[in-house]
Parts: sequence; structure tokens; C-alpha cells
Amino acid sequence: MNSFQAECQAIISALEVAVSRGWDKVWIESDSQAAIMSFAHNRVPWQMKFRWLKVVKFFTMLQMSTTWKEANFSTDKASKVALSLTPHILYSYEEKPTWLTVCENPDTSYYRFK
Repeated sequence: MNSFQAECQAIISALEVAVSRGWDKVWIESDSQAAIMSFAHNRVPWQMKFRWLKVVKFFTMLQMSTTWKEANFSTDKASKVALSLTPHILYSYEEKPTWLTVCENPDTSYYRFK
């Protein structure tokens, strides 16, 4: 599996979790613009097409956007922690995980570009 397929797999898995929890309004944010664009244009990899079509009909609002991985500390840390976890097991947290020590503050500018 390549990184594009892994990103698509993660998005679909997150949507399936949202459906199982009864959520009908979801916002997915990814650092993979290619994955987000494939969903936006309904060009999901064929191996995941059935799961996508099955899950997407449950949402009254589905927003997808991209951001730089370096600008999202929580996602960056989660991807690093995920490398050490047992594969094929779903880890779900109801509260902030203990390994997440820093969260973004929406009122703070972290990067400045000239």
C-alpha cells in the first residue's frame, strides 16, 4: 500500500467510525491534498469505492480540507505514534490521549511567511 492509499484508507475508516457513532456532520482534515481531491471528485481508489459509496450517504454535511502536516501538531504527533502501534487494530480515544502533550491554540500564530 502506498501513502496515497493509506491516506484514503484512513479517511474512509474515520468516516465509518463517525457513522457508527451516529454523527451526520463531519469535517475531515488531511495533509494529503491528493487524497482529499480524489474524494471531492469521486475518484476514490477502486479497492475502496464500495466502502466510500456505502458510508457517504449517511452524512448531511461532509466537509474535507487540507493543511500542512507541520501546521497541525496533533496530527503530526498522532502519525508518529501510529508507527509504533500494532497494525490492524483500531485505537479510539474519547478524551485527549496521554501522548498528546501539545495542542494547537486557534488564537496563536505559529508560522510567519515573508
